Amino acid sequence: VLEPPVPLVLLSPRTEGFNFTFDFTTLSNQNYTVWSTPNLTTSNWISHTNVIGDGYVHKIIVPLTNSTQNFFQLTSP
Repeated sequence: VLEPPVPLVLLSPRTEGFNFTFDFTTLSNQNYTVWSTPNLTTSNWISHTNVIGDGYVHKIIVPLTNSTQNFFQLTSP
């Protein structure tokens, strides 16, 4: 049984000095990537982590530095 792809999740911007923390439930054997960009007018997304799903909740923590804000997205092919 093929699982449907995870839709793009775009979160509100986070400011420097705070960690980005995101919890999400994974599907077994599904790949997930967390990306960030300082603005939405460019396509310069930076990959922070890749997770292989195991059916459990995963917590992602990304320290924010060198930027006044960051936008994050979670993708799964």
